Amino acid sequence: MVPPFIEQLQKLIAEDNLEDVAKVLQENGQWLSETTREEVSSLSGRLQQVRQQEWKGTISHENVQLEWNRIREALIRIVQFYARSPEERARVALKKKLKWLIPLVVYLLVTAGLLWWLLQPQSSFKMDADLLVERLTFQYLEGPANFARGKLESCFIQNFDSIELEGDRLLWAKESGDRWNASQDLTSGIVLTANENISGIGVHFGPAQLERLFPAPGALLTFSQSEDAPYLVQMTVHQNEGLRSEWNLQDSMDLEVEMVTLKGVDGVSSFYAPTQMRLFPGKDRAREVRITSFPGTSHFDMEFKANIEIEAQNLLISEPGFYQPLESLAVPTLLAGQIRIGGSDQQPLRLIEISEGEALDVDTQEPLSLKHIGFGEKGITIKLAGIVREIETGRDHESRNPSRIEWLWHTQKWMIAAVVLVLLGLVPFILKNKRS
Repeated sequence: MVPPFIEQLQKLIAEDNLEDVAKVLQENGQWLSETTREEVSSLSGRLQQVRQQEWKGTISHENVQLEWNRIREALIRIVQFYARSPEERARVALKKKLKWLIPLVVYLLVTAGLLWWLLQPQSSFKMDADLLVERLTFQYLEGPANFARGKLESCFIQNFDSIELEGDRLLWAKESGDRWNASQDLTSGIVLTANENISGIGVHFGPAQLERLFPAPGALLTFSQSEDAPYLVQMTVHQNEGLRSEWNLQDSMDLEVEMVTLKGVDGVSSFYAPTQMRLFPGKDRAREVRITSFPGTSHFDMEFKANIEIEAQNLLISEPGFYQPLESLAVPTLLAGQIRIGGSDQQPLRLIEISEGEALDVDTQEPLSLKHIGFGEKGITIKLAGIVREIETGRDHESRNPSRIEWLWHTQKWMIAAVVLVLLGLVPFILKNKRS
């Protein structure tokens, strides 16, 4: 029902007797809601303050009228509200409540959604890795693979097609047990061509230095080394076309061949049985050896005594793998490592240390840069860099991605600060709607 004092209040408002309006409302507070009672008490205090300031002369006439009009509007709104029927008051109260409740719900939902999004793993970030492994596989995309200080004591190549050599003199032994029972001085280069692509048949030679490797884009390369043979590196290259490699003779080179055809030597055409050869490089000739393999899989067993490094400038790869297949299992071959995520080498966002036996999976977003491969008695050293989608390490393949908020705070602090300021700036607006 409508409170009985409403007509009295309307008359007092018409007479602009605001102090009495506030007094009547306070005396009949049982008819008012708690929020309205608090508002009436506040308005009454403001009236007294205005009267005191006016009496002391500390407020101008214009400011008295401005504050008086504001109080009058607030009291009129309260009287008009309680002059309605209970049903109308309920509808008005609900409408007023929804006026600030809906923005509050939207604000909370947006804030919660933004917080959830910020706590999700970052799906694209920079990675730099220094790793020590026993086995590495990757897909070659582009870039020169130049070998520096890569002197080998010996090398065995399976699946070779032809070998082009330059030298002054060639010695060979046709029968097992003989030692250089034939020789010939050379006036031009010689070419060894495999008679057939037979599994297990290859050429063994050394010492020599591997200068360059020319894999085709999309070739799958594997490097492996074991603690049982720390000075032996096994390299496998699988591609749909022949593989070319260039070598350099440091001194005389010994070869062991079978099932080959020899061009460039008078009276000699083929060697079917295992044959020993020794080639002496010419002083005034190029010391290069060019080896071409058959399409398919080429195997290189390279034996060294000193460390070998590959200077791989802008060598782009994808799908790096650090596992050794063992029946149906994939055994991690990592020995040690350190991965830096984001930032600089001196101040990375996150530094991940990897111990021996831990797994490492890298999901690449774009080609990685393989900056270095080194072979030494401790294992294969690798330097990788690029943009990745995900990194998993550890025995449980735990994701090591930073959260989005970590990444943004490290790379774009201004964005986080701007979002926080916007959210804080909306709070007074919502509270103002609640009070109105």
